[in-house]
Amino acid sequence: MEKILIVDDSAVQAAQLKAILEDEYDVSVAQTAEDGLRRAGAEHFSLILLDVVMPDMDGFTLLKKLQEEIITQSIPVILITSLSDVEHEQHGLVLGAVDYITKPFNALIVKARVNTHIKLYRYRCQAERQSMTDQLTGIANRRKYERYSAAKWQEAARLQVPFSVCMFDIDHY
Repeated sequence: MEKILIVDDSAVQAAQLKAILEDEYDVSVAQTAEDGLRRAGAEHFSLILLDVVMPDMDGFTLLKKLQEEIITQSIPVILITSLSDVEHEQHGLVLGAVDYITKPFNALIVKARVNTHIKLYRYRCQAERQSMTDQLTGIANRRKYERYSAAKWQEAARLQVPFSVCMFDIDHY
């Protein structure tokens, strides 16, 4: 079952979204942007539904932070907000959101858009898996090594811990 994270400071709005989606998805709720950022980096989510207007850190700022982190930059984000003007929608899409839904939202539209983006996420994950393993042996290839080492390098730098690499020639190639 795919996991979805709802980041919304309004408990009522978050509960409505959760009720719409919980039959088909494992839905979690974060009520602050900071909690949403922490949970997005710590757990594996297939989609994030993000409110734009929140205290302390708005949704646009959180979206930027999600896009900057290697761990979270591939998670699709749908912005759900009361800001219905074209400038805000364009700004959110330029920052990296995959969709923009205005409040008050329609349950059928939310469900349809979420289903579409979950399907697209699954297709992208399948294509990435296929591109990072050798088709004959199923062993990770250089592309996988480069992505994995970049993520670990960034993690080591963020946590200020040593980063070591050990290589072995196993086939005398």
